[in-house]
Amino acid sequence: MREFSRTRRPLIQRGGARICPGSDFARIETLVTIHYLVTRFKWKLCCLDNSFSRNPFPVFSDGMLIEIEPKDSVRIH
Repeated sequence: MREFSRTRRPLIQRGGARICPGSDFARIETLVTIHYLVTRFKWKLCCLDNSFSRNPFPVFSDGMLIEIEPKDSVRIH
């Protein structure tokens, strides 16, 4: 039996000799989802204690709890 010396590593989008065929679709799908979340919904922080630490990125102590509700001017089907 033949053994493979390479370790299994996940393919990173836009990297390496082999490119994931769905990387562009995944990118567009993510951008469309973010667009709809930002333009069609109101966002409000739920907790009053918004303390966070930086190590090296901001991390909220109890997580970032948000309340999302549809905007009045937008009709959702």
